[in-house]
Amino acid sequence: MIQMSPNTDIVTSDDEDCIGFIEAEWIGVGKKYPRNTPGFIARALNRLLSIPPTFCDKFPLRESPVSMLLSYPIPSQSDEFLFVGALKWFSHKPPSVNPRSLLNQWMPSSHELKQLRKAVGQAWFDGHYSIVNLLDPDSECLPFWCISFWDLLLKIREGQEMLKKAWKWCGKEMEKMRKNGDYDAVDTLEQVKERFGRLAWDAGMDFEKGMVKTLGLSHLLGPEQLTDSDLNMMVQVLTERLPPDSKFVIASLTLTYDILNIDTKMKLAKNKYDRTVLKRYENLVKTKGIQAIFFPLHVDTNHWIVGKIDFQSDTVSYGDSNSSLLFMAVPRKFNRKLLKWLSSAFGRCFTDNGNCLPCATQVDGYSCGLLAINTIGHAVSGVPLWQTKYATQHCVKWFLEFADRALNGSNGTDINIAAEIEALNANSKLLHHLDATVLQGDHNFPNLARMAIANLLNPAPESRPMCATVNPEPETALTALRKLRGTKLKYVPARFRNSLLGELYAKHRNLQGILDEDSKTSPLIKIAQAYLDGRLDDKEVFKGLITAMASQLDREERGVGMQNFQYPPAWEEMCQILREISPQTYEALAKHIRMPTGRSLSIKRARVPRFPMELCDRTFDNVYEQLKLLKYRTGHVALSCDDTKLLPGYCLYWDSKDQVHYLIGGDEGRLMVADPEQVTQVLESTNSKEATKLRLWCLTLPVPRVSPIIVAALPISDKLDADQLFVLLKRVLDGLIDKEWSHTTYQFSLYRSQAICVIQDSKHCLKTLRNNLFSGARLLTFASSVAAYRCIRQLVDGLGRPLPKRDVEKTDSQDDNAACRLFSAGVLEYLIEHHQEESIAEIVYLFVFGELLALGARYFLDTWTAFLEVTEHLKAQHHLSREALDIIQILIKGLLALVVIHRDYIDGLSPLLLWLNSKEPCEHVFGSARKVVKDFTFLDFIYMIPKLQIKLREAALYTKVSMSDPKARASGYNHAYFDHDGVDLIALANFLSDDEIKAIARAAAQEADSLSGLVGINAS
Repeated sequence: MIQMSPNTDIVTSDDEDCIGFIEAEWIGVGKKYPRNTPGFIARALNRLLSIPPTFCDKFPLRESPVSMLLSYPIPSQSDEFLFVGALKWFSHKPPSVNPRSLLNQWMPSSHELKQLRKAVGQAWFDGHYSIVNLLDPDSECLPFWCISFWDLLLKIREGQEMLKKAWKWCGKEMEKMRKNGDYDAVDTLEQVKERFGRLAWDAGMDFEKGMVKTLGLSHLLGPEQLTDSDLNMMVQVLTERLPPDSKFVIASLTLTYDILNIDTKMKLAKNKYDRTVLKRYENLVKTKGIQAIFFPLHVDTNHWIVGKIDFQSDTVSYGDSNSSLLFMAVPRKFNRKLLKWLSSAFGRCFTDNGNCLPCATQVDGYSCGLLAINTIGHAVSGVPLWQTKYATQHCVKWFLEFADRALNGSNGTDINIAAEIEALNANSKLLHHLDATVLQGDHNFPNLARMAIANLLNPAPESRPMCATVNPEPETALTALRKLRGTKLKYVPARFRNSLLGELYAKHRNLQGILDEDSKTSPLIKIAQAYLDGRLDDKEVFKGLITAMASQLDREERGVGMQNFQYPPAWEEMCQILREISPQTYEALAKHIRMPTGRSLSIKRARVPRFPMELCDRTFDNVYEQLKLLKYRTGHVALSCDDTKLLPGYCLYWDSKDQVHYLIGGDEGRLMVADPEQVTQVLESTNSKEATKLRLWCLTLPVPRVSPIIVAALPISDKLDADQLFVLLKRVLDGLIDKEWSHTTYQFSLYRSQAICVIQDSKHCLKTLRNNLFSGARLLTFASSVAAYRCIRQLVDGLGRPLPKRDVEKTDSQDDNAACRLFSAGVLEYLIEHHQEESIAEIVYLFVFGELLALGARYFLDTWTAFLEVTEHLKAQHHLSREALDIIQILIKGLLALVVIHRDYIDGLSPLLLWLNSKEPCEHVFGSARKVVKDFTFLDFIYMIPKLQIKLREAALYTKVSMSDPKARASGYNHAYFDHDGVDLIALANFLSDDEIKAIARAAAQEADSLSGLVGINAS
C-alpha cells in the first residue's frame, strides 16, 4: 500500500515532542504560520493532511504490475488559468465527511497545487476548515487532506506517463527494426514487453539498500539520461562479472563523492578518516595489489564520463564520449582533487594523461551514461565498443538484466540495515556523524554501512601512541639549540649537517631560500603549489603573465636583450584588450610588469591584411581561416544581418597590393582612380551615389566564450528594396556554402542542400510589442476589455511598483531593459495581486507575448484575429501593427524551424542556443564602432575593424565586466548574448519527437482557449 506523507516544508524539533497542540490558542486568533514549524504544530497539520485509510485503498499497490497501473483511471487535470490567490481555494465551511466526488472532479493544475501546499498552513491558522474546488464551485467542500490526495494522484500519473512513454518507445523501435530486417532485435524487444507487463511498477530493488525503484528502469527505454542510481546498478553488475582474481576494481559513485569532498575528508581525525570510502579503497589497492580502478564521473551537471587510475604507470586517464569544442574532456576541478588524494594516500605523483581511454562517440544528448558503462566494460572485459546502429540493443539488454533480477527476487550483495538505522534514530545525536556516502553503500564493501553504524553505536577507545623516551646528552642538546637558522653552515659540525640537503643545495642554486620560505604565509610558495597541483590550468592569462616575467628575469641574468621577446598568446591578447580600454593605464602598468610595447602591438595589428571592402573570395577565405583556427569544422553557424546609418562621403584609399587609388563610400562599391586629381571626372562617369547606410553580416558560433566573426560590410543606399537586398544576401550565402559551412539563421527551406531558416530578434520583438501597447494610434481590443497604456501608467504610481517611471514616461523605444522589465514576472504578479479585475487584458497580453510560447502565442493570435474579423473591427485600429505581426510570425516559425534543423539536419550533438540566433552581434559591432567614431564613413569603419574585433573578444571573455547593467534606465541596447553562465548544453541538445510536439500543440491550443476566455473571446 502506498503511504502518503504530506508534502509540506516542515521542520520539527525534538525539544517540543512533549508539547500538545491546543487549537484555541492557534486557530482563528490572527497568528502567522511560522516558517520554522515547531514539532507539535507540524504533527497537528500532518493529521489534517493525512489521507484516511479508506481512501488509501483506492490507490494501486507499489507491487502491482505495470499493466494494472496503466489501466488505473486518473481524474483530468485542468490547464485553465486562474489568476486568483491560493487563499481563495479555502473555505470556513466544514468539509464533507466522505467526499466520494474526489475521483470525478477536475484536479487543479500543478502550479495551483503547489500554491495550495504553500498556503495550507496559514489558511488553517486563519480558521479555514475546507477547500473549495474553484474548477467546480458547485461541488461539496473538501477536507484538507485532498491536497495530499491530489499530490498522490499526480505522482501516480507521472509514473503512468513514464511507463507509457517507455512502452510506446518499445513499439516504435520494434516497427523500425522490422523495417530494417533486424529480427534479433525484434525478438529482444518482445522479451522486454513481456517483462515490462509483469514487472512491479514501483517496487524496491536490491540495489543501494532497496532505495532504487523499478519505475526508474523506464529510463533505459527511451531517450532519457541515466541517474546516479542507474550507474551504480550497472557498475555493480560489471563488478559481479569480473573473475575472482581480477586486478581491476570498478568503483561506484561513492568514490567520486568522497574525492570531491577530499579537503573536508583530510581534515578528519584518523579514527574517522579510517571509516571513509577513500581509506577503504586505499587499503583495497595496497592489500590486493590492484592494478587499476575504473569509475564513472558526472560532470557539468549533465554528462557522464569515465576515469581510470592506473597504479602500474601512476597515471590518471579519462574517456569522454563527447569531447569537442563545446565540452571539456578533462574535469579540471575533480582531477586536481583526485591527484591530491592519490599523492596523499600512496605517496607518489600521478600524471594526468587526459582524454585517452578508448570509447565510442556520442551522437545524441542522452546516451552518455550507457557509453560510459560501455567504456568500462570494454576496458576490463573486452566487450565491443558501442555502435550507433546497435543502440537499441544496448539499452534493452540492460533493462532485461535488471527486470529479470527484480522478477526473480535476487538479493545481490546488499544488506538490510533497517535495524541499525532504527537504533541510530533512537539516538539522533549520532546521525550527523554518519557519512552520507557510507550510508548509501558501495558494492565493493558490502558491510560498509553496517560497520560504520556499529562503530557509532559502540565506539572503540581511541589508541594513543606512547611517548618515546629520549635522553640526549646535555652538551649535545645545548650545542644543537645554539645552531639557529641563519647561522653560517660552514661553522656547523659535520654530524649536525643534513648530507642530502647539502647535496641538493649544491646542485640547485637558491633552493635553500625556497625551502626556508614559510609555505603557509608566502604568496609565492602558494602560487607555486597551485601551479604544481593544476589549480592554475584554466588561468591562462595569469600563467602568461608569470611566464613573461620569468623570461624577462632569465634574460636579464644572462645579459641578453629583450629583442624578439615571445609572449604567451593569452597574455598578449589581454594586453591588446587593456591597451584598447585605456592606453594611459596600459603604459603605466607596463612600467612594472612585462607587457608588449604599444608600438609592437600596433605593428602586429598593421600586419593583419586589410578587411575586404567588397564581397570577394578573400571575404570568405578570412571566415574560413578564423573557423579553422577555432577548430570548428563540422558544426553549424548563425548568420546575422543588420543596417546602420553611415556618414555620407567619399574617401580616397591607397591599395598597396594593387598599387592604385580607390574612391570609397559610394553605393556601387569602390571606384578605381588612376589620378587623384581626376576624382570629379570619375564620379561624373558613373552612377555611383554616396552611401547612407552600412550593411553588415556577422557569423556566430553556438559555442560559449567565442566572439562573433565579422563576415562582410558594404555601403548601400537607403533606397534598396527587398529584391536588391536579397541579391546581396544570396552572394554571402553562396560564399559561405562554397566553404562547406552550414548555417541556420536565414522560413525553413533547403538551399544547395543546406537547411536554412529565417528568424527575428527576440529583443526587437519585445520592443515592438511594448511600443504597440504604449502607442495611442491603436486600441488593442478584445471581447470584454482592451489593453492600453493607461493601466501600465497607473501601475507606476502604486506602492511597491515593479517598474520605474522612466520606463513608462518619456520612453526610449529602443530600450532593451525597459521592454524586458515590462514583460517580466514581477509586473505580472503585481497586476494580478493589485489590479486583476481592471487589467485582465493587459495581464493576458503581457503573459502571452512575454513568454512567447511559440505554439500558444500562434493559436492566441489566430483566435484574436478571427474575433476581430467576425465582429468587423478594423484590424488597422484594433490589432497589432503589421510589422509586429510579421515579426511574431517570423519568430514563431523560425523557432520551430530551428528545432527541426538541429534535430534532423545536424550530425552529432548540437545544442540549440536561441539567444545566439539573433542580430545582437551586428548591433554590438555598431555600438562599439560609435564609441570610437560617433559618425563614421565607410572607410572609417574599415579602419576600425581590427579594434572592433578586439572589443568583441573582450566581451566574449569577460562577459560580466562588459555587459550592460540590467537595471539601467533609458540605456538603449543591452548586449547579453555572451552570458552563458549556468547553461545546460546537454539539455539544450535534446529535442522533442514529432509525437511530443503534437502533444504540446494540443496542450498549447487548450491554453490559448483558456486565455482567450479570460478576455471574453469564445474560441469555439
